[in-house]
Amino acid sequence: DDFNHVVLAAVAERVGPVGKIVVLRAGPSSDDAVSRLNLPQKDMISHVDASNFQSQSFHAHALVIASSREPISILKIALPSLMPGCPVVVYSTHIEPLTRAFAWLQTSGNGVHAKLTEAWQREYQVAPNTTHPSMTMSHKAGYILSATKVLAPTPR
Repeated sequence: DDFNHVVLAAVAERVGPVGKIVVLRAGPSSDDAVSRLNLPQKDMISHVDASNFQSQSFHAHALVIASSREPISILKIALPSLMPGCPVVVYSTHIEPLTRAFAWLQTSGNGVHAKLTEAWQREYQVAPNTTHPSMTMSHKAGYILSATKVLAPTPR
């Protein structure tokens, strides 16, 4: 999560006190930001370095990626830990990396029902007795790639 832990906070709220979240990181841990999330369980989030992620045994039920890094490299590392039939969601501020990841999911056979959508938002100006969309705004909020993980076919 390269976006000020907004995605991490949303996932933590969604999984609730019974869920576990594994944060794949390439650099130093940002435990300070995570501690400010005011989570019910302090041990629900664990940080794992990307260099030894594949050596650990995880069985994830969802994969959510929000990173400025190339999503294909993250998918190749994290997707084997995702259970078949579970969702994959990748957010990016740019569409180009997601189109490459979309094509990789389809050609590798690791994902089905892949869908690429544009996230859209609108700012509103609120004044006394009136509310209307802001006249000077950018409506783009990024792009989302979603798919369902399947077992890749084995070569014969």
